[in-house]
Amino acid sequence: MNILIYRTGQLGDAIVSLPAIDAIKKKHPKTKIYLLTDSRLYRGGTHAGTKDILELFSLVDEFIIYQVDLNSKIKSLWNFFFAIYRLRNIYFSFIYNLSFRMSRISVYRDKLVFNFLLGPVKYTAACELRYSKPKNGLPLSTLMPEWQRLLSLIGGEVLKGEDFFPKPKLSELFTQEFLNSEFMKGANYIFAVAPGSKMESKCWPIKNYVALCRMILGYFRGGKIILLGSASEASICEDIVNQLGVDNALSIAGQVTLKDLASLLARVDVFIGNDSGAMHFAAMAGAPIISIFSARDYPGLWYPYGKNHLIYRKYIECEGCMLEKCPRNNECLSLTTPEEVFQGVLGMQI
Repeated sequence: MNILIYRTGQLGDAIVSLPAIDAIKKKHPKTKIYLLTDSRLYRGGTHAGTKDILELFSLVDEFIIYQVDLNSKIKSLWNFFFAIYRLRNIYFSFIYNLSFRMSRISVYRDKLVFNFLLGPVKYTAACELRYSKPKNGLPLSTLMPEWQRLLSLIGGEVLKGEDFFPKPKLSELFTQEFLNSEFMKGANYIFAVAPGSKMESKCWPIKNYVALCRMILGYFRGGKIILLGSASEASICEDIVNQLGVDNALSIAGQVTLKDLASLLARVDVFIGNDSGAMHFAAMAGAPIISIFSARDYPGLWYPYGKNHLIYRKYIECEGCMLEKCPRNNECLSLTTPEEVFQGVLGMQI
């Protein structure tokens, strides 16, 4: 028996789908699981996507990938149809469509496409959560986290919590070598900091990260700051290192594999960062999370899975804007101060 899972997106999108994919694997233990997903090319290169994340686990047997052309919807659609056409000779017992924010029309549209190209099959998908922006400047309602929505879609028992948080394959050799490195001599605490994001409107000011890190280094004797991010964020991370000093901080942005990074994050005391793929990746690795969220989207929707996390998100009258670049200089993020986040660090009981 074969099962097809359809899930697209980037690093964070892939990670929040893990509990659902893990539940599908447990629900159909003797089946071959195919994953249909995409690959997207952004400025600075291709960012980690669903395939890169799932390769850290043993949940999927075969990947079918199609290229998304951000400059041509027609070409992207052709690539999508061709990818499905490649599967025409495989009989699927089930198709799970784990796409995000699907309207009722898109649910039926996708079902027709899959049935037309692959034949009649049991099909499961969920419509977009029905919500509307409140009037009179009232705060947005808090939504079910995306990981929980996907898990409930396939019948997973969400109340079991961490039972549905699969653990990645780790690289203990890399972790030991790093912990024994010259930089880590005398380290008593490890703080992972990811100051970047592909969306400018999600980025807490760099000066705030520097101020916060200085507070951490001043309080925690033997504290070390490790800066994380993609290769395109390396310059930001290096700038923070230069301000903190090379004895206190080190950037590994764009320098390690996902497997090595997961292994390191499993050992940190706290991860601090924006609403980003790095935040979801740290949660996947089991790190305690402190994250500063903008108000561009609904509260709760993209909160990380796991327990004992701390989220800072401030209300502002323009929340729910969904803008990628803020005309108000990320005012909603600036409402959260370094001093406030530092108190959160102290409350983590490291």
